[in-house]
Amino acid sequence: MNRSYLFNVTLRIIIIAGFAAVLSVVILKHYSPFLIGVSALLLIFSVISAIRYQNKINAQIAYFFEAVRNEDFSLNIPSKGENKITRELVQNLNRVNRQIQDIVISNYQQEQYFKKLIEQLETGVLTYDENEHIIHANREVKKILGMQQLTHLRQIQNVSQSLYQKLKTFGDNGQKNIQVQTPGGEIDLLVRSTDIKNQGQHLHLLTIQDIKRELDAKETDSWIKLIRVLTHEMMNSIAPVVSLSDTLSNSFKQDGSAIDPGQVDKPMIERTIQGFEIIKEQGQGIIQFVESYRQLTTLPKPNKKNVNINTLIDRVMLLYDGLHKNISIKNHCNSFSCEILLDENQISQVLGNLIKNSIEAIGDSKEGEILIESEQMGDKTEIRVIDNGCGIPVEKQSEIFVPFFTTKEKGNGIGLSLSRQIMQMHNGRIICHSVLGKGTRFSLQFPRNTK
Repeated sequence: MNRSYLFNVTLRIIIIAGFAAVLSVVILKHYSPFLIGVSALLLIFSVISAIRYQNKINAQIAYFFEAVRNEDFSLNIPSKGENKITRELVQNLNRVNRQIQDIVISNYQQEQYFKKLIEQLETGVLTYDENEHIIHANREVKKILGMQQLTHLRQIQNVSQSLYQKLKTFGDNGQKNIQVQTPGGEIDLLVRSTDIKNQGQHLHLLTIQDIKRELDAKETDSWIKLIRVLTHEMMNSIAPVVSLSDTLSNSFKQDGSAIDPGQVDKPMIERTIQGFEIIKEQGQGIIQFVESYRQLTTLPKPNKKNVNINTLIDRVMLLYDGLHKNISIKNHCNSFSCEILLDENQISQVLGNLIKNSIEAIGDSKEGEILIESEQMGDKTEIRVIDNGCGIPVEKQSEIFVPFFTTKEKGNGIGLSLSRQIMQMHNGRIICHSVLGKGTRFSLQFPRNTK
């Protein structure tokens, strides 16, 4: 098309230039007025023809861009009856229009996909402009606020005046926990804010989570797990006592009445004494169980001070290093001297629990190894206890921090739950990663110098 168009334009320019030259010669040579008039008419006709030719092409292009500006992508410019150049131009414009139409359809489908995705989120998403007109509010944010329609930020005043004021004054990349009293009761919200620009428009994006509902669900789940374990432990201890008591009682009865004292022989007395000894052992087991529970619920507040990590780990290792010939305990502290704020006795107890668990997981395996690593990671310090023991089954890993849950025959199930409670009191975390048959890694994460 470019060559044909260039040829036609060049030809018309040459014709115009030729007629202009002829007209100039005719005028200069003083030919007859008739010849001058004919030459002038031919020049004017060639100029008009060139202008009409260019205007026709310009009109097709203008028509196309006007349709694009009006987002009319159903446009299909007819090309029949046109010359070759115009026909090629129309075909190219139609092809470009179809490509734009495909892009628009693709963008629309993607936009609908993201809208559906946002609607399915369990986090409330709210977007509004500088005039507080709400651009988008997903289903979850309406559910949290108890509203059917949400078109302007001021409507939130109907739920809570204080919530409206706090949302209105949010800064970019802000985060707040907000307690709100609503007609449906009190809710705890975690709100995050960020500012975005969309097509030159300044927008505020808020994400809102009802953390009270989530915390209540987790608390209920924790209580269910705890009650399940407590019930299991208590029943295991009390059921044999009840059964043995019934057996001993029936030994001294005959036809529902007490037997004659003369019928009591030495073997019967020995069995009775043995039964009481068993009852005593079971009772002591229950007392120990209750004592373990009290230990969990009466943990003292940490007495924090700056402690050198290497010194702490070396002190704990001295208690266990060399006790098992098949197990080596090594301190890999990445050669840094770091002090963090913690209760030395409580964290020593946590490390001791983890090392004992690792020793029991390794058992009698040859070439057992326990590595204790520490590392500074940004604004936190991490201590890792890594072993090459038997590992923890995947289905048990979510239960190991539940009080009184244990995978060991003689374990009381409070070591890891107590360790997690101590870490929470230090504003830290304890994380477990284990692969069955390969080993386990426990990570203790501390915020640096946080009271």
